[in-house]
Amino acid sequence: MAQFGDDYIVTQPTWSRDGTKLAATFTDPGRGTSQVAVLDVPEGELTNVAARRPYFFYSWNYDGTRLAALGSGSGGGTALDILNATGTPTSPDAITGSSVFIAWEPGGQRLLVHIGSQLWLVDDPDQLGNYKELGTAGSGFQAAAWVPGQDAFLYVGEAPASETSNTEGGADLVQQRLLQRNLADDTVTDLGSAKDLTAMTVHPDGDRVALAFVQASQRTQPAQPGVPTLPVGGAESAASTQTAALTVQTAAAEVQTAAAAQSTASTQTAAAAQARIQGSVEILDLETGERTQALSSPGLWVNWSPDGQRLLMATIAPTEADALMAWHVWDGNESLELAQFTPSANFLRNYLPFADQYDETPRVWSPDSNAITYSVTRPGGFDFASVSRLDSVGEVSSLGLGSVSFWSPLP
Repeated sequence: MAQFGDDYIVTQPTWSRDGTKLAATFTDPGRGTSQVAVLDVPEGELTNVAARRPYFFYSWNYDGTRLAALGSGSGGGTALDILNATGTPTSPDAITGSSVFIAWEPGGQRLLVHIGSQLWLVDDPDQLGNYKELGTAGSGFQAAAWVPGQDAFLYVGEAPASETSNTEGGADLVQQRLLQRNLADDTVTDLGSAKDLTAMTVHPDGDRVALAFVQASQRTQPAQPGVPTLPVGGAESAASTQTAALTVQTAAAEVQTAAAAQSTASTQTAAAAQARIQGSVEILDLETGERTQALSSPGLWVNWSPDGQRLLMATIAPTEADALMAWHVWDGNESLELAQFTPSANFLRNYLPFADQYDETPRVWSPDSNAITYSVTRPGGFDFASVSRLDSVGEVSSLGLGSVSFWSPLP
């Protein structure tokens, strides 16, 4: 077993899609400096490169040659760098905005960037300064989702609710819509309503998508110009661009409030915090437009299994439960509660608010689609890396101390 080091704080361990590389951020707590560490798993060789900035998110492209890295921008906000397989930046440019969410093209090199209220397409990741503006997007999502096998992607846009309805201030009421944009002919297809914050997880076959809707008590919807067909250009609205992130972070904060209340035996406070988070999970057939409800409670972490047979959903546990959250598995017909758990503070703070960015690379599912791994906080404040198997409903097996855990793609 390779170990990164005992003298550093190691964050964001991220497997490449083929499991041959593992990237992470090394931070020296004494000096406050950071490095990008990439482990070549077959060779057992570790490469350290000084980080351009402290990175808090990594995503490998499909052939494992490039690594998208997000960190804090020098002037605030979030910055995107592209690194090679050893962690070295490949472009002198960086993309910086109030918020940045990315998605790699399946099997390709293109990169979708949701920056503020804009959507950009980067054809060459080594030339971040060259991008195509795809226009304005809605505020009800974070990361766009490519549709495998098609030159298309899903996102949330805003269309006027009606031509005559207005707010008191005179601005058109807006309605969040799930949209599919085909890049080949630049057409946009309206796939129906999108409620509150929408996270999108497309099935590996590209024929359906899991839609996780989350509503938190502090959700606000700022007015924004209607953009049903993605006009190019448009001014960025700082308030609206951060709405989606604030919504899911609010939901995560509610979960943290409930966790803190549980630790002090304040069950009434914990139950109230849990009750403030609402939502559902629906499966949308991209061909017919038919929707099927997979879960009647919010999907805070949603993943298709590698074999595509099941959908994993983390949601709020029943208020009378001892645990805070619960894993559910939907098999195409019904949803089964697999296990209840209270997650680590690390998972709540650094992963849960950005679950739609993590639906491809940290892998909660085992490669054989028969088990999941996750963190569990137990009495005394200790975090354990844990596993639950589909054939052992309700059981949680401990792997030892650990605040996050993910499977390698390799069996």
